[in-house]
Amino acid sequence: MKTHAATILTLTDNGGPMKGSTMVTTLERLGVLASYSRPRVSDDNPYSEALFRTLKYCPEYPTKPFVDVADARTWVLRFVTWYNGTHLHSGVRFVTPNARHAGKDVVILAQRVKVYEAARAKNPARWTMSTRNWTPVDEVYLNPDKPQSKLRNAHALKRVVKHVAKENTLTNRASRTATSEKHTLTSKRATESSAPRVTPSAQSRQERVATA
Repeated sequence: MKTHAATILTLTDNGGPMKGSTMVTTLERLGVLASYSRPRVSDDNPYSEALFRTLKYCPEYPTKPFVDVADARTWVLRFVTWYNGTHLHSGVRFVTPNARHAGKDVVILAQRVKVYEAARAKNPARWTMSTRNWTPVDEVYLNPDKPQSKLRNAHALKRVVKHVAKENTLTNRASRTATSEKHTLTSKRATESSAPRVTPSAQSRQERVATA
């Protein structure tokens, strides 16, 4: 929410709850002007949207309304403390913002590299490619277009192609096995049908001849 000289603006997305008549009427009654992000423009309110998502999915998210404004502010302060000091952020290699801003992420990530390399040396069969990238992040972008990101995408695509090829191999192998078994069964039936059948009367005559 931003406050201008004579107007209070609230920046929201184009979701149903934000554009619903109840919300719009309430904002108008309070003298708040609603500003919505542009359709199909992903970078209008990216970081605030990410923060709201984390807030709503936080395990400590309240299930009942706040008693008063002081109660709401207390909860938000506790959430912000957790968000900056405890919650690990994937955009900065799973370290906290406090550690990132203090420059402690370099030491933390260097230690992780050692742990991963030791695990790989202990059991190399579990690692088909390189270990996770723990290089410290200098800058964070909404839609990064870097060689490093492209390389990760290429690796991911390679894993997908390898998985699909393996699935196709197993499917073809199963199909060949089923075809071979069907051919064997057909040949067996053909052999049985071409063999001369001995009727009971003929079998009796053969037994009498053999006895004589």
